Amino acid sequence: MRRVAIMLAGLALSVVPAYADDAACIESFKTLLVDGNPGKGPAKAHITQSFGTMNTENNFYSLGAGSTDGMMEPVKGMGDQQVLFRKGKMYVSTDKGKSWTFVREMDKGSSPEAVKDKLKADADTAKDVSCGTEALDGVDHETVEGTYVASTAQGATITAKYWVNPETGWMRKAVTTGMMGGTQSMTTQMIEPMPDLTLPDPE
Repeated sequence: MRRVAIMLAGLALSVVPAYADDAACIESFKTLLVDGNPGKGPAKAHITQSFGTMNTENNFYSLGAGSTDGMMEPVKGMGDQQVLFRKGKMYVSTDKGKSWTFVREMDKGSSPEAVKDKLKADADTAKDVSCGTEALDGVDHETVEGTYVASTAQGATITAKYWVNPETGWMRKAVTTGMMGGTQSMTTQMIEPMPDLTLPDPE
């Protein structure tokens, strides 16, 4: 479940202007990868993932602001178990959130600080970075793309691309691809703000 918590930490990303393929562009990629966008608040990400021939789909609700509190809601290929991360604890529900069962305390490696430290080290491996502009949903978005070695993915080389709306400052889409254990993986996040989001509190 650590991978899910790490995914949560990277849901909302900061805004950067588009640059040519130069030092400023590389720095922008590192900022997106490491710092996230704590000022943008709660969000919902519709996430589709493929790993070889396996395909899954879920919604992930994040409180943002550097918090690892969030909830995974399965949509396709993941059974019916919801997973909640709240106040450093993990819970599961099999009745659509009507009741929650405590699973375990989250380990220190899943804390926002620990995740950020790992991402800083990963960012130092960034290469083949480029920035530009691309239409998304009929709106021109600034794009930042590059590759890095992901310590959280068993040292796999990951390619990440981010789409940021330059007018609203919202990171609408993120796509990561890579090879893990000889198997191709791909994750697409379509992210929307959810300022009124509240999460269950089993306590």
